[in-house]
Order: sequence, then structure tokens, then C-alpha cells
Amino acid sequence: MEQVDTKTGEIVIHNAVELGTLRADAPDEMMAKAAAIAAPLKKMIEAQDLYTVIGKKRHVHVEGWTALAALLNITPQEEIVERHEDGAGYTAAVVLRRLSDGMVVGRASAECTRAEKTWKDRDDYALRSMALTRATGKACRLAFSWIMVLGGYSPTPAEEVPRDGQRDTATGTTGPAAATQHTTDTDRVPFGDDKGSPLSECSTEHLQQMAKWCREKGKFTEHEIRMRELIATRED
Repeated sequence: MEQVDTKTGEIVIHNAVELGTLRADAPDEMMAKAAAIAAPLKKMIEAQDLYTVIGKKRHVHVEGWTALAALLNITPQEEIVERHEDGAGYTAAVVLRRLSDGMVVGRASAECTRAEKTWKDRDDYALRSMALTRATGKACRLAFSWIMVLGGYSPTPAEEVPRDGQRDTATGTTGPAAATQHTTDTDRVPFGDDKGSPLSECSTEHLQQMAKWCREKGKFTEHEIRMRELIATRED
């Protein structure tokens, strides 16, 4: 970074690193500042149940990733959302913008299509919303995953994890097909008095309660993911 010495008028070059509100003159200093953010972020994620356990890893939901961005004085902004020509899905692009000066510091795109088993019978608005959610999480991952890892979480957002056992190119692991539960109908309540009822007919509060139970018990992982996806679409 170049700065002008106000006394001599000379240009002085500093080897400072800057990310959002984080600025450091040495790697150790940057890591210390990142760790100072990761600690309170982890408390919030744990308190609000903003992660899902898949296999042995904890994948943070997009709300946790946007909270991290906010702590860095960065906000995600929708750049574009396009419906595919065949009507089978949407592609969304999101930029990360620094609030102090409006500079774009990151960008990513993602899609959601009816080729995915979970989304084949969903309404257009739900696919559009999930494409935007995935793009938001991905943009934050590309910029901040190393900070999330400091908190003990997977570098891959929960919304990016494959739903049908395909290989995750971001982490080299497999998706929920290798998780604890193997079910074929993740759109219905898997337990309790309402077992078999469509999740889409459950209240948001009921979905939140069931998702929390699934995470705490380590059961019905794919159902939990589906519940949280429904909650996310209702919040948009």
C-alpha cells in the first residue's frame, strides 16, 4: 500500500494487508485479528443453531456467513438473477461490497435447478431464492472461508453441499448421501405426531423446532437441511 508522508511528501510503501475492516502489517497480526472475530461469531452461530452437521463436519448456513461479512464491514448485494431459457432453474450472481467506500471485494454465482431431486417440484420463487442464497454463501466462502475455519467450521456453506451424494468439488467430500440418515422422502416430517405430513405445510416455528431437534440428536440430516431451506425461502 502506498501512502504519502505528510512531512516529507515522499511516497512510502507499506506491506499492509486489508480485508474489510481488518488491516495488518504482518501475517501474525492479521491472524490474531481474524481469530478475534471468529470467537464471537462462533458464539452467535452456536446460539442461533446456524449450522448443520453433515458427516463429521459442521456446515454454517448463509445467515452465519453474512454475519461474518457484516463483522468485516462488508455486505452482499444481488447483482443479477436470471431464469434459464428452458425454465428449469435460475442462476444468480452476488457481489460483496465494502461499506466504507463501496468497493467490490468479492463476487460469485450459483444456480438452483429442477434437475436436483429436492427442487424438481418446487415453485419458481423458491428456486430463484435458493440460487441467490447459494451465490451469497459462495461469495462469502471465497473471501472469508479461512476465518470460518478458525471457528472450527467447514469452509463450505450448508447450502452448497450436494443433496444427492455427488462429490463436493469445494472440499473433496461426499454430500448427505453419506450422512447418518438415508431417506428418499425429505419433504415430509420424519418423526412425531405429524410424521408423514408435508414439511411445506408446517409453520416456520415448527420447522425451526424440528430442525433444532435433528441437529441436537444427529438424526435425519437431509430432512434438517430441507427444513432450513424452507425457512430460508420464507424469510426472503
